[in-house]
Amino acid sequence: MSDLVRQLQAHLATSDRVSGLSVAALEKPGRRDAAVVGRLTSEAASLVHAAPAVQEVQRTQERLLVRFSDDAIAAHGARLEAGEGRSLDCTDLLDGARWVVDFCDPNATKALHVGHLRNLAIGNALASMLEAGGASVVRQSQVADAGHQIGDAMAGYLWHVDDDGPEATGEKSDHFVGRCYAAVAADQQPASGTSHAADLPVAAEMRTEPDAASRLMRGWVARDEEIVELWRTLRDWVTTGHRATLSRLGIRVDRELFESASFARIPALVDRAVQAGVLARTADGRVTYATDDEDYPVFPLARADGFPNQNLRALITYHDMMLELRDATMIQVCGTEWRAHHLYVERILRQLCPSVPVQPARCVFLEMVEEGGEAVSSSTGEALLIDELLDRLTAEAPLRELARAEDTTCDTDRLAVLAALGFCLGTRMSRRMTITSKAVLDERSPGLLFVRAWTKAWDPALDGPPDPHPGDPAYRFAVAQSQFYHDQIARSLASLDYLPLVQFLLRMSRWYVSATTGAHTSRVMRALLRRGFRDLGLVRPEAATGL
Repeated sequence: MSDLVRQLQAHLATSDRVSGLSVAALEKPGRRDAAVVGRLTSEAASLVHAAPAVQEVQRTQERLLVRFSDDAIAAHGARLEAGEGRSLDCTDLLDGARWVVDFCDPNATKALHVGHLRNLAIGNALASMLEAGGASVVRQSQVADAGHQIGDAMAGYLWHVDDDGPEATGEKSDHFVGRCYAAVAADQQPASGTSHAADLPVAAEMRTEPDAASRLMRGWVARDEEIVELWRTLRDWVTTGHRATLSRLGIRVDRELFESASFARIPALVDRAVQAGVLARTADGRVTYATDDEDYPVFPLARADGFPNQNLRALITYHDMMLELRDATMIQVCGTEWRAHHLYVERILRQLCPSVPVQPARCVFLEMVEEGGEAVSSSTGEALLIDELLDRLTAEAPLRELARAEDTTCDTDRLAVLAALGFCLGTRMSRRMTITSKAVLDERSPGLLFVRAWTKAWDPALDGPPDPHPGDPAYRFAVAQSQFYHDQIARSLASLDYLPLVQFLLRMSRWYVSATTGAHTSRVMRALLRRGFRDLGLVRPEAATGL
């Protein structure tokens, strides 16, 4: 093993007479570099003393404090200063396993808002960590382009917005379509009988009252040429805008799945499921699933007019992916409001295809982004958009004062992305959060802390060849802490949770920002932050070249 901590762990595992020992990080610089904890017998102390690269061992009541040799610290430090990240390599953890990470999953009716930003930050972080662990990862996003909402957007464009299109107004194309959608959606109420929380994600699609959107979608299903052309135009305006926002964030999506691509296969799947007794078609034409759950006995899939809601459109998409992804593990990042949706769709798929592993294999649920105590929604046209948030951040004093215009690694655009994504990752997925430019740039913000550490490490005045200082406590601390990076990635991957890695990098950033350090220590921190931020998707891959 190339790094000091894994080398020590491997040495501890060689003894059949000593067990239960592990290596832990120290939280402050000093004469010691790591601690061994567990059953501290005399044999354990002797075993640690005999480990390669261990120079000194100090016994305390609770742990053995280890100091690595100066030569070992200098050698590893020099490699880090030079940008050679062998001790930061984690590709052995997953060794080429195939993963699909599904996140974002926007509607083709509006621009991406700060509610999407949290999903994007988390999905991209999970995908980036999996890649860091050596997995082959496909980043996937499902685009809802076949629901009632796109009928609302078309109706808004035709009868409520006077402008011809985004080129005429100078608006970003997805912002324009969002204005068309909000012109209709803001006045609509959920269908009667959708008060149950499980119904709320599809409530707008359960309305059966005739309206302009329903007429347009019936025309779309019937392949009316003018309506299909209008649908395609609005969808392309939105997806073009989404891709521009993703590019600005430095987030790539390898595959877009459009609901419309599998829409025509829905009737055959429903007929098969009804014949098998998995789904039911009611006398008035609705398609439902009996859940056998007293609290929520009926899971709706299609309206009386036969139009499929999001539940049914997802069912056909996941069904197709099950057949395609037999040798891959798919995880999906989504809001907690979709728990019931995923539970019942999974049950249906298990009954329909009992011999095929269900995809997604795991759902990662996150709490909502809220504003004023309510979930962020674009139906009113008032949600803070990601583009607007980034524009505000780049104009604010904290980032302008830290940015270096001549350095693309630290220009205001890159720092705004680092601050925004880092802010989203600083909160547990199970907690709600509010995302504003004021919150992102608050002195306590994890995103701003990341920016301060990043800009300090990338000061051009700190450039230079490796110059190891094993006698400098700050230098030793930075090098020793880097040896625990592999463990942090392993912990995050084991739980599919970004927080262990984020907390490690926050702790190191907090220490580094407040510490007085030489250029040699800053070059080590540059390597550690560069790898850590890349493996969380906070900086673009080109910012981590060589690591």
